[in-house]
Parts: sequence; structure tokens; C-alpha cells
Amino acid sequence: MKKPIFITISFIFTSFFFVFSQEKPDSTILKTDSIQIKIDSLIKKEEVKIEKESKKKKKKDEVVEVDSTLSYAEEYKRDKVKTTFGIRGGATLGRFIVDRSEVLQLQANGFPIIPFVKEEILTNTQNTIGYTGGLFFRLVRGSFYWQPEVDFTVRGGKIDILQKTGTVRRVEATFTSVDVPVVFGLRFRQGRIFLGPVATFQFKTSENLLTALRTYSPTPDEIKGNLFQRPSFGIQAGLGFEFKKFFIEGRYEGGLTNYTKYDLGIASNPAKFNLRPQGFQFTVGFIR
Repeated sequence: MKKPIFITISFIFTSFFFVFSQEKPDSTILKTDSIQIKIDSLIKKEEVKIEKESKKKKKKDEVVEVDSTLSYAEEYKRDKVKTTFGIRGGATLGRFIVDRSEVLQLQANGFPIIPFVKEEILTNTQNTIGYTGGLFFRLVRGSFYWQPEVDFTVRGGKIDILQKTGTVRRVEATFTSVDVPVVFGLRFRQGRIFLGPVATFQFKTSENLLTALRTYSPTPDEIKGNLFQRPSFGIQAGLGFEFKKFFIEGRYEGGLTNYTKYDLGIASNPAKFNLRPQGFQFTVGFIR
């Protein structure tokens, strides 16, 4: 009887020992899993922190870019002086303004034709196409710029001569010149506006104009050398738009002084032939 009891007690102790020996590894695994979860959580927090700092830095870098809300005065103070060069070329559309005058037809020796033939020189309002092209240098600071140029220009226009018979003789003429504009401008986004004086040095005119004027000149052989008034001065104003290195622009130009200042008719009662240009330029260009 004692032997079965002993066996039973031994079995119970053996079972308890087996159960407790199996629980310890499970507890260790749970602890390990808990530590791993904490490590993963810390790594995730650190990654989120790094990502936030990266975004803040990126936003800060973006803010450094040009602030378009700055006033022109602030831009002028902030920006350094920059220099650029470029070329431009295109068409002119213009006319010639002449002072109305009555002149006598003269003979080759400078004396009037008898009986006297008096005719009138008038302005013709029709426009004529010419062309222009040249180089420029631009000095920029902020929204402001200064731009001197050297241009080769052929301007066209017409004048009317009202003859004694009542018919109108129309003379289409061109003037070839070297122009030196100096414009001052204001930039805004892709656009700009500008204004400035221009000095014009004429060196050639079309032969048909000279032929027409010789009829009224007391010194017809000298008219070619004495016709021009050099330099003459005018004004240019315009609007332009830039697309990276290319631009388009339109300009108005008007003469402040005359291209010509020549006496026609008889020496005792001369009539001055004064001519000045008026018109537009439409050009495209390239900026270095």
C-alpha cells in the first residue's frame, strides 16, 4: 500500500518540475519580444524626427530664393551690379515730317526759272518699311537697367511736292545712319519698359530725293554734302518681353531735331528744308 502512494507522489512532483521547466523559456521569449518592440519603436521615432528635420531644411532652402514681393528699392539695394551683352535686329515702320514750304524752281546756275514757278513741299503721312540692327551693352541692378547701343538703321519715308499744275509728285526716300541710343529701363517679371535719347549720324540718302531737291537748290552740285545736320537727336521709348536668352520688343522713335537743315530757293529769300523722322521699330534679340 505504501508503494503505490510513493509512486503517486513521485509522479506529481515530476509533473510540477516538468511544467515549471517549460515556462521559463516562454518568459524569456516574451521579454525578448518586448525589447525588440521597444527598439523598433525608437528606430521609427528617430526616422520620423530625421524626416521632419529634412523637410524643415528643404523649406528653409526654398525661402532663400528670390522673393517677388520685394519692392524695386529693396531689390536695388540687395542685388549686385550685373553686365550683359546682346544683339538685336528687325524692321522699322516710319514716315518723314517736313516743314511746309514754298520754293521756286531754279536753273542750274542758281537763278529762278522765268516765268517764276513756285511749288510746295508737304508731309506725306504714309509709312515706309526699313530695317535696323545692332549691338548693346546692359548694366543691371535690381529692377533697373541702363543700356547704350550702336545700331545701323535704314529709315524710309515719303514727301509730296505740290506742283504748279496742281498734280502731286511723290518722292519715296531712305536715310542710312548709325544710331547711338542710351535707354534707361525698369524690369518686371518677364517684361520691361524703357526710355532714352538717341543720337543719329546720317551718312547717306537715296538718290531720288537728291534729284528732286536739286530742282530748288542754288548749289545743286553741293547738296549731297550740305544736306545733313549731324548729329541729330531724338527719343526712343518702348516695351519688351524676355524669354530666357531671347527677347522681343517694340519702340516708338521721334526726332527732336532735324535730319536736314538746307536752304532751298533763291539766296535772297530762302526756304529751309527741314526733315525729321517719326515711326516704330519691331525687333527680336539675343542676350548673352
